Amino acid sequence: MIIKKNLILLLLLPFLLISSASSQIIKSVSVDFTRVVTKEASEEVVKGNIYYQPSKGIVLKINEPIQQWMVLEQNTMLIYYQNERKAFRFKSENPFSLPFFQAFLGVDKDGFGLSEAGFKLFRNEMKGDTLFTYWKPPEQANKTLGNTIMGLEKDKLVLVEVQDTKGGELAKTTFSNHFQYGATFFPLEVVSIKYQENSSIVEKIVYANLQFNVTFPEEVVNFKIPADIEIREIEW
Repeated sequence: MIIKKNLILLLLLPFLLISSASSQIIKSVSVDFTRVVTKEASEEVVKGNIYYQPSKGIVLKINEPIQQWMVLEQNTMLIYYQNERKAFRFKSENPFSLPFFQAFLGVDKDGFGLSEAGFKLFRNEMKGDTLFTYWKPPEQANKTLGNTIMGLEKDKLVLVEVQDTKGGELAKTTFSNHFQYGATFFPLEVVSIKYQENSSIVEKIVYANLQFNVTFPEEVVNFKIPADIEIREIEW
């Protein structure tokens, strides 16, 4: 089913779910993206645009392989398939987010948001120009998660690795091609690997046309589901 397939694609958690808060005044973010997910011999490519306002949420416009809108506001996610003229509103007890974009925004937080999530820093190590920091998981997660390792090269986040309880790799994300905005370096290329027992899932995100504090297109500002289309309500 196309709905379920795309929900899994867009909500796949590469390593950590975090929220973002900017040390600079960011009223809006507009960026194009290409997302490629490779699993075994299959490859799925999604292209689109992201429009983000901290006070309102995220509007995601997918252009390929289908035309689709997603609007994430707190505990509600609205999905509209333009060509099929179908709409769905998902409601959850927990806020919805876009993990791959949250990871992009999270570079503007101290410790990548790990401190706020309950992780504790226990070690620092310099290797060449890269500072590696080691974090223990919160108590409620230490039965399934091991340490998390971050790599910072000249104030640029370049690596996040999540280990299992035995020190093996669960997931690894590398960040490159950084764009500087104020004192923060935002990565325009993010590659995540989620390790499985006999295989792995590789997710590559390439961002382009990154803009801060700009006016969004009219179709985004005034986006609405056509009045003649029934919105199916779903508890998530």
